Amino acid sequence: MGNIVLQGATSGSTTLQPTDAVTTTLTLPSTSGTLATTASLLPGILGQAFTSSGTFTIPTGVTALKVTVVGGGGGQSGSGGTSSVASGTQTITTISASGGGSGGGNGSASAGGTGGIGTNGTINIRGGSGQGYTNAGSPNYIISVGGTSIMGGSGGGQYGGGGNGQAGVPCITYPYGAGGGGGAAISYLTGLTSGNTLTVAIGAGGGGGYQGIVIFEW
Repeated sequence: MGNIVLQGATSGSTTLQPTDAVTTTLTLPSTSGTLATTASLLPGILGQAFTSSGTFTIPTGVTALKVTVVGGGGGQSGSGGTSSVASGTQTITTISASGGGSGGGNGSASAGGTGGIGTNGTINIRGGSGQGYTNAGSPNYIISVGGTSIMGGSGGGQYGGGGNGQAGVPCITYPYGAGGGGGAAISYLTGLTSGNTLTVAIGAGGGGGYQGIVIFEW
């Protein structure tokens, strides 16, 4: 079976490769015209990620979105910040994900930070808890591992990941538990108006934790 080649008006081309397993009819106008490729013809494969706070504009032809919100990871000495998507010119219920908690550090046994949690998502997910440190007095240099987020990775190595905790030599000097991973909220928004805006806030990482992220897909 042969290929179909669509030549550009001035340069370039697009090749369509039919398969033997599928019989499909593509009907085009009898006169010259434009075959438009818009967001409405490519559902589920387009998107935009925010790694800093800003404004998202709903694209032309889009009336529904999948939104993933991840809070910042906590660290051994600070909590992560909350990430959110809120109303701009488009009115919605605010979707948020809190940051992971700070690891403890009290000169003895130190608890890990708790994971953050999503709010007002279709699915709300808690981040992983940071590892606690309970071996004070050991002569070794100890690392406690940070909690993970839905983005994967710990030790502050990925969006929403909790930072590791550590203790010096001897460990009783300053033992710290690790930070918790940022929470997450996944929401499916419908009934939106193209051209309207949504307000995006990104939570910072705390004490070695990694910042949050917001992802729009349509």
